[in-house]
Amino acid sequence: MNIQVVRDVDYLIGIPISLILSIIYSIKRALGFGNLDWNEAPKKVLFIELSEMGSTVMAYHAMKRLKALYPKAELYFLVFKTNLESVKILDLIPEKNIFTIRDKKFGEFIIDALALLPKLWKARIDTTIDFELFSRFTAIISFLSGAKRRIGFYRFYSEGLYRGNFHTHKVQYNPHMHISQNFLALVLSLKAPQNEIPMLKVQLFREKIERKHIEVSKEAKQKILNKLKAINPSINEKSKLIVIDPNYSWAIPMRSWPTENYAKLAKMLLRAPNTFVLLTGTIASGSENAKYICSKVQNERCIDLTGKFALNEFIEVLGTADVVITHDSGPAHFGSITGTKVIVMFGPESPKVYAPLGENVKAIYANYACAPCVSAFNERHSACNNNKCMQAISVEEVYGVVQKALRN
Repeated sequence: MNIQVVRDVDYLIGIPISLILSIIYSIKRALGFGNLDWNEAPKKVLFIELSEMGSTVMAYHAMKRLKALYPKAELYFLVFKTNLESVKILDLIPEKNIFTIRDKKFGEFIIDALALLPKLWKARIDTTIDFELFSRFTAIISFLSGAKRRIGFYRFYSEGLYRGNFHTHKVQYNPHMHISQNFLALVLSLKAPQNEIPMLKVQLFREKIERKHIEVSKEAKQKILNKLKAINPSINEKSKLIVIDPNYSWAIPMRSWPTENYAKLAKMLLRAPNTFVLLTGTIASGSENAKYICSKVQNERCIDLTGKFALNEFIEVLGTADVVITHDSGPAHFGSITGTKVIVMFGPESPKVYAPLGENVKAIYANYACAPCVSAFNERHSACNNNKCMQAISVEEVYGVVQKALRN
């Protein structure tokens, strides 16, 4: 779907629907219906994170924390169908409890959204935890699900972020705190006093955020190596494998590092003997960029792997590599959970908030005065027409960081 159409619909239709539902909620409460037993433990919890695979990975600790707090609770998840695998790899939610909505065409999106509600009613969801940042659509789904506890980020006195007044647990979004901690605040609000405004009055920096870790086995690495050898027989066990994921971000194109820079970087890396550059990504997001890089590099050790692996196998590729290089996007987070060294470039968004978790991650950030220009407070929609913050990250700087990672 066109991202601007999604924003427009969420604004033009989402606001009046949110207002109507808020009025209904107020009337119900005035009549004594829908009162909440604040201390009752949740039994059926629906997490909602539709659009960002990286955010799903960073919600891992929050979801594990809920399981620890309420071990008897049954967990569910709502996600766009294209991002389904990102939920599966976390291995926290039974597959039968994952609801999906198609997101390629607007008509399919509406059909699936309407078909979702009876499924939620049948599941008897009693708690929703909305990881989306001020989306009216997910707030509406939370209310219509029938859940008596609805947890989400609330605007308080921030203008332009109206998403109704029917959340039972209104949590302050903190733009100066890592997104994984913001997600944790949503979960911990279940333990907050009922009269606490705003939630959450807790020092979250004291809690160590656990990240998902996937140990890629020796057998899996050998399998990937054999597949790579079939493509290029020059690859051997001592080869340096460097993954470059030059994906094009359709939602936020400004996050992308110039494809020309990726090509120059690949050329520099391939000066070293027995070094191979593996270009990864989906057909939709990375194929054109990968073809361009290969055409510029003109080296058989630059291998186009776009569209050749499903997510599980893609993670095995990342776990087999020596270094992963990309810009702010899902692959950076998938690389981080394997333990492979990840170099990720940031511009329109802040690494302080969105950097992948782990000591194996190195974020490069030009720190322009206008950045970050994409945030929860502008629906991640910037007026920028020239992402100089990404262009300012030089090929030489990235190359130096890669060499340091390889030496260590």
